[in-house]
Amino acid sequence: MPGKFKLDDIVHAAKDISKKAQYPLNSFDDLAKALGGEHAKVKYEGKDRKVAEARQIPAEFYPIESEEDLIAKLAHLRSLSGDKPEGVSTAQPPSKLPPEAGSPPNFPESMRPRKGVPGARGVKP
Repeated sequence: MPGKFKLDDIVHAAKDISKKAQYPLNSFDDLAKALGGEHAKVKYEGKDRKVAEARQIPAEFYPIESEEDLIAKLAHLRSLSGDKPEGVSTAQPPSKLPPEAGSPPNFPESMRPRKGVPGARGVKP
């Protein structure tokens, strides 16, 4: 069942990880090694979690380039599971725009959103 998450919890976990890790983290193995192994603990959402739980992070989310990149990717993972961030408006724009809005902008292909894994530097296909 989808739930809610606090972005602050993700930020705190990322800051704790960043104290021990050196970026980029190219794989789960790099992450686990930096944190003291799969049985080491990381505080997340007020609970101690085993590093081994991070195996659930898909391989395409690596490399993790920075603390900011880690925050973006963890938040995206939570969103993929249907969870919603607390305190963040996710309201959709109106489906029908008023006539005075005019035509939608014609962005070049290079500026259009891509599908893939989001990160601090954009979307990785």
